[in-house]
Amino acid sequence: MSYTSLLIDTCDIETITRTADGGGGFTESWAVYANNAVCRRFQYSAKEQAIYGREGVMLTDKFYILPDATVNEQDYRVVHSTGTFHVRGVRYLAGTTDYMVLDCERVKA
Repeated sequence: MSYTSLLIDTCDIETITRTADGGGGFTESWAVYANNAVCRRFQYSAKEQAIYGREGVMLTDKFYILPDATVNEQDYRVVHSTGTFHVRGVRYLAGTTDYMVLDCERVKA
């Protein structure tokens, strides 16, 4: 069985776009970077969230996706059927480059 067969869900990955506002500044909005990307979502346990919180990092969920060198923790978010999540970290698990892990914080509604 391949790792990709474990990615049983889909999500949209969005990035910030900046357009000139005509007054010398910029307006930011979200644009879809990857539509219906295959993924798998896991929610961090309350204990894991507390451990990260003590380090000053708010993580609520992680998404496994196919590798994409462009996605980073600066300007990306994940839109999933369960909510919207800001990407706070991007990593590969030790020993594999078959998929990436996006460490995320749920956006409050």
